[in-house]
Amino acid sequence: MLANVQRLTEPLRSYAVAVFADTPLAAGIVVMLRELGVDVPLVGLRDQGGCLGGEAGFRAALARAGIEDTGGMVIMQDPSLRRSREAILRLIEELPLGVIGSTHESTCCATCRAPRRCSPTCR
Repeated sequence: MLANVQRLTEPLRSYAVAVFADTPLAAGIVVMLRELGVDVPLVGLRDQGGCLGGEAGFRAALARAGIEDTGGMVIMQDPSLRRSREAILRLIEELPLGVIGSTHESTCCATCRAPRRCSPTCR
């Protein structure tokens, strides 16, 4: 059974996904993506002022799931729409990137200057 799961998740290991959500949801999505082998280089926590845990709560949730090392993940607390867009566009220049978030964040892939670098999740 484990071999089947590994075979199914192997293609996902070449993808990277940025996540923008409230802290509890972001933590759950990141844990799931990491279990599937997907890299998560950027997380934007949308709970204004950290009312749902903020970065400390996010890191604690990851730790409870057994993820101690975030591997260079950039965590942005309450990023403005401009900061989110700039961070996404900067990453798209470096690697194939999908985005899970609001329409604003997702639209960055559609309007980027390097569409060939976007992952299929952007389309």
